[in-house]
Amino acid sequence: MLALKENERSNFLKKILLSRILKARIYDNQKINEAFSIRLRNFQDLYDMYEHNFN
Repeated sequence: MLALKENERSNFLKKILLSRILKARIYDNQKINEAFSIRLRNFQDLYDMYEHNFN
């Protein structure tokens, strides 16, 4: 009975850890996507400025 409880507890801890890691991963991906879209937007602004100045 004690072994079963130990096993359940370790499974519970594993689930918590995995869910935290998953959330962190999703969060990191969102940050990367945000940074990337900001970079793209800045590039677009630069490109527009360049076209405006040379046309």
